[in-house]
Amino acid sequence: PIINALTDDYHPCQALALAQTLNEHWNEQLKGKTIVFVGDGNNVAVSIAIMAAHLGMNFCLSHPEGYAIKPEIQAKVESVFESRESSFSIEKDPQKAVSQANLIYADVWASMGQEDETEERAKVFTPYQINQKLLAHTILHNETAYIYF
Repeated sequence: PIINALTDDYHPCQALALAQTLNEHWNEQLKGKTIVFVGDGNNVAVSIAIMAAHLGMNFCLSHPEGYAIKPEIQAKVESVFESRESSFSIEKDPQKAVSQANLIYADVWASMGQEDETEERAKVFTPYQINQKLLAHTILHNETAYIYF
């Protein structure tokens, strides 16, 4: 069978693909590593956060004002982290957020169905793009950085 399981709130196949890639790169040494998701608190961010908790990884979301995870979904995500030895945090400043990242992840600024918001989102999310300026604030600038889009 083929599934996608994509909804407006979750994107589990995206998270499973990332988990497999991380396992291949880090040889199952995922526990304690930190994923920083820079951008919209969308379905991809939610699913990667849940995946991180299950793998013993820390997760930090850095998003612009007004683009947080829905409060009722964030409560569910936080409850998954409560039962794990890992942390969930939010840091609005992307430069601070990436300072301890082992992995930085970003998604598109305008998802399917948000095409009419593309111009506004481009203005809002510009400080949240992964570029040399942002990477200069990471521990990764002296290491191999795995960055996924």
